[in-house]
Amino acid sequence: MQKNFSYPLKLEDIKQSVQKYNLKASKEDLTYIAELMKVPAVKSFVSEINVQLHGKERILNVWGSIHAEIEHISVVSLEHFVRPYDIDFEVKFDTSLKPAAVVEEEFDIDDEIIDSLKDGGIDLGAIALEQLALELDDFPRQEGEVFNFKSEFDEETTIKANPFSILKKIKK
Repeated sequence: MQKNFSYPLKLEDIKQSVQKYNLKASKEDLTYIAELMKVPAVKSFVSEINVQLHGKERILNVWGSIHAEIEHISVVSLEHFVRPYDIDFEVKFDTSLKPAAVVEEEFDIDDEIIDSLKDGGIDLGAIALEQLALELDDFPRQEGEVFNFKSEFDEETTIKANPFSILKKIKK
C-alpha cells in the first residue's frame, strides 16, 4: 500500500539522462499535506522535479520547483489568509553511502551536504514536501501586518510590581 503523496524511485530505475517528473496533489493529498504541515488548508501543490544520475561520481542530483498555495492563520490578527509559495530547490544524494555508514561530522554552514539513499531509492513526494516545510513561516502574518504591543501598566506601576524593587530599599 502506497502512503499519501509518495512517488518512490529505485536507484536501478534512474538513468544518467535527465528524467522529468510532474507531481500534482489530489484533493486527498492536499488534506494530508495540510495535516502534515499543521496548517488550516493547502489549496494547491504542484512540483516539477528533475532527476539525473552521475555514474562516475556516484551522485544523484534532484532539482526542480514547487508551487503551492497555503492557508495560514495570522499570529497578529488571527484571520485566515492564503500565501503563494514558489520554491526552487536542489538536493544531492551519494549513491555509494549507506545510511548506517553516515556518522555525525562537523561541517561548515556553507558546505554542501549530500544525503544518502534510504532503502535503495528516493521518494520525490517526500523531497518536495520537505522543501516546502523548510520555507513555511513559523509565525505567519499577512503582508503589512505589524504587531503593536501596548502595556496596560504605566512605568510607575511596572516598577512597583517588580519583585526586585525591594532590593533597592535594602542598604548594605
